[in-house]
Amino acid sequence: MRDVPYRRQPRGLKSRIRESSSVKEPVENYEEPLKNIPQIERARAQASGKGYVAPSRKVDRYDFTKVEKLALDQERFLEKVLIHFAELLTALFVSFLRLRVQVKWENNDYVSYDVYTHSLVDPSALNIFTIEGFNARGVIFLEFPLSLSILDRILGGKGQPISEDNRLTELEEVIFCKVIQKVLGQFAEAFKEIKEFTIKHEKMECNPQAVQLYSPNEPMAIANFRVRIGEMPGDMKICLPLQFLKPVIPKVKQVDLLPKTTVKGIKGPPANTKILETAKIGIVVELGRSEIMFQDLVNIGVGDVVRLNTSIENALRLKIQGKTKFLGRPGVREKKVALQICKVVEEGDEEFEEK
Repeated sequence: MRDVPYRRQPRGLKSRIRESSSVKEPVENYEEPLKNIPQIERARAQASGKGYVAPSRKVDRYDFTKVEKLALDQERFLEKVLIHFAELLTALFVSFLRLRVQVKWENNDYVSYDVYTHSLVDPSALNIFTIEGFNARGVIFLEFPLSLSILDRILGGKGQPISEDNRLTELEEVIFCKVIQKVLGQFAEAFKEIKEFTIKHEKMECNPQAVQLYSPNEPMAIANFRVRIGEMPGDMKICLPLQFLKPVIPKVKQVDLLPKTTVKGIKGPPANTKILETAKIGIVVELGRSEIMFQDLVNIGVGDVVRLNTSIENALRLKIQGKTKFLGRPGVREKKVALQICKVVEEGDEEFEEK
């Protein structure tokens, strides 16, 4: 018999399927709580004859038009800055208008730039300015009757609107822009405690739609002020981008705003010490006192002498808010009347208490 070499038979698809079906893999026993499977709940509900009710989930609606805002602590800090700016602006207007002026901060609004421009009327006194070093621009809005009243007072009038066509001449526009530059200087002064920067006035526009500084969806902060110059009331609004305010205004914790206390409960220096150091306090130097009859007071005139109860050798009292704090002797320094402090009155000294 002839030896035939062994040849391995090719394995076909059927043989591979047959072998794979003969191998049984171990089946794991998964134990899952059936009550958490919705299909089981649906089958149970159908078996009991009751309708299946899908579990309800609370869905919150999201407003895609919602504008960003400052943090709560930044909002409080900005409020203090704007109130300080209102006080500075009041003093500025009184200095060159010579009228009774009242500037009051009301509130802040956060809207998109498109909403802000559409809320303005045509014409409006819109003054565009640039904050140098921050690549930021803003707008100061003044109601037109209020702007005309300021111009009328500067030009020698009584503070009434000088025209009825609600338009400014070239000369009036130049004068008004100089006034706005002074207002911007006070605005920068109010921010000096947290950040020093320079504001430059660019131009003045009367049409709100012609002032396109940012994209329509850019979030803006609008500071609203109520201004009254003489008998003319009006509104003033300052528009600034949030991209400028967020990094500039610091985030102060609530603990930092409260006065610091020691272990014994004694209050220490407040957090805003710099503001208190620059505050102005009025002092009064009392030369003396005297009691006279009412008839003598009525008939008093130039040249009459009123005798005081203070000796020429006694020190004079220096009072702060009606309380004697120091004693001093009068003199002259640099051609002005002065007082040299010679004693500090201690707290609780009965000799200097007011009767």
